[in-house]
Amino acid sequence: MKTIHVLILAFFIFSAPFQILAQTSKTDLKINYSHVHKESSKDSHSIIEKWVLENGALNYSKSYTGRLGKKSPEKKQQNLSDEQLILVKKLLNEKELYKNIPSPKYSDFKSPYTAIHVNLILKKNTESFEIDLYEVVESITKNPTYSDIKTLENLLNSFLKK
Repeated sequence: MKTIHVLILAFFIFSAPFQILAQTSKTDLKINYSHVHKESSKDSHSIIEKWVLENGALNYSKSYTGRLGKKSPEKKQQNLSDEQLILVKKLLNEKELYKNIPSPKYSDFKSPYTAIHVNLILKKNTESFEIDLYEVVESITKNPTYSDIKTLENLLNSFLKK
């Protein structure tokens, strides 16, 4: 009888950390990320993409304005596994995206132009971080933080069902 109690106790001791990891991994991270590609010309339009990760659920949407406004919006949803959430957290740490970059001063870009506005809000436990970038395409693609955010975007997209 003592053997059974010891086995049961050992099971709870060794499984508890994994249960806690599974619970916290779904709730201790929130991502709200938007990527707006805006063209200002005689055929002005915008493509707005959004990714929201909350409680382990990844939601994606894509919409269009201006001359592309008649295109149908897209939506995808995927519940992420603990392993996928660990990959996201690892990437966020490796790319050092837990930081604040304040909202840019919006420039009067000379028309015609193509600009990108990226807004990434991360919530890690009780801390919040926000990166806000807005530049013309030629400049933003040279920004290392933008490249790191695009790496995150690619990872999130890889989790979405096709």
